[in-house]
Amino acid sequence: GLLSAIQMQFYELGILTGIIIICTFILDGNVLIKRELVKNIQYENIEMIKPENHPALIADLKNRTGLNIHRIVINKIDFLKDTANVKIYYYE
Repeated sequence: GLLSAIQMQFYELGILTGIIIICTFILDGNVLIKRELVKNIQYENIEMIKPENHPALIADLKNRTGLNIHRIVINKIDFLKDTANVKIYYYE
């Protein structure tokens, strides 16, 4: 299309098109950037939601889910049911 309108030799046009395709593949794929996913879970061990227990909570969630969790956010705590709604962030 637009590249063909530029007065270039065929091999120059091929090289430029190749560079554009390679750049698109690198930026669009997961080559440079890790893809972060999020899940909301119900967690029942209410003692682990204390701020001083967050490293142990992350370790427990990693063990239970098998996911590479790197960050958590506690959304809601239900003291009647002794559960917490925890948002976990992990890499694919």
